Amino acid sequence: MKNEWKRIWNSKKTEKDILELEDILKLNGYDTRFAGDFAKIFIKRIKDVTKYFHFKPEDIILDAGCGAGAFLWFLKHQKIKFKNYIGIDYSLSLLEAFKHNPYYSNSLTLLNSELAYIPLQNYSVDKIFCYSVFLYFENIQYAIKVLNEFDRILKYNGEIIISDIPDINKKVAHETFRKSLIGEEKYNELYKNLHHLYYDRRFFLNFFKSKYHIEIFDLHDINYPNSLFRFSVYLKRK
Repeated sequence: MKNEWKRIWNSKKTEKDILELEDILKLNGYDTRFAGDFAKIFIKRIKDVTKYFHFKPEDIILDAGCGAGAFLWFLKHQKIKFKNYIGIDYSLSLLEAFKHNPYYSNSLTLLNSELAYIPLQNYSVDKIFCYSVFLYFENIQYAIKVLNEFDRILKYNGEIIISDIPDINKKVAHETFRKSLIGEEKYNELYKNLHHLYYDRRFFLNFFKSKYHIEIFDLHDINYPNSLFRFSVYLKRK
């Protein structure tokens, strides 16, 4: 991933003893200039995207790029039953902030590691959830390493959701929209070394076609304008 993004994520800290969802999302990098009231939007979006999952009480769930634990907050808030939650993030400061999540407990597993090198055994997780993470990868080669790791650790009949993926066919329109919100000069100043990685939908189809059932879908929401330029992928291992 880009060193500048790493610097930003590794600088995320909190002084609060107990985090609200809004605090967690802010730590995870959601910018209200592009998202509005993202707490309500987040809950609705995760409800919509996780409809594809078939949750079971015996599930071992990996939250890939967990940040301060917004997905765990959602699982607990929605009273979704699971056996074990594993969060992984390369930002140690975000994992420290995670410990102030109201649903944090010592029974959870938090891993400080890159997604390209996940320290878990083969075929060891039932669900992999990866939300708004792939856009921060440095290049497609890194994304391929991550997908290979997902494939390695996922159990047979396991499921993956990768969501909030920037669409390469909408890149120009997306960047034009973002510049329109704060002005081109300010945008260029803020994001000079903070680029997002855009993907062709066929990248995921071609990578997984022989081993997975694949659905690519949109979650367009006018209250979250970035969603108009992004897509999601659901995968179930055959």
